Amino acid sequence: MAAKVKWERGAWWVFTHYEGKRKKRRVGPTKAHQRDAEEIARKINAALALGTFAPNAVTAKPLPASDGPIRPLSMRRQ
Repeated sequence: MAAKVKWERGAWWVFTHYEGKRKKRRVGPTKAHQRDAEEIARKINAALALGTFAPNAVTAKPLPASDGPIRPLSMRRQ
C-alpha cells in the first residue's frame, strides 16, 4: 500500500496501490505538476498510514464544458 510519483509518457503520474489494485492519475508535464503530484502522493500515503484512505474520494478534475450542443459522431462535420 503506497502512492508513488513517476515520470512516464511525458508527464508526472501518481500511482496508488491499495487492496491489491493499482490506480493511476496523470498530473501534468511541468515542474509545478511534479510538486503537485508529490503533494498528492504525500496526502495519500498519510491517509493510508492513518487508515482513513477512501479510494473513491480521489477523483480527476471534471472536463470543461463545450461551447456547442453535444451531437453523435455521425452528425458532426468532417
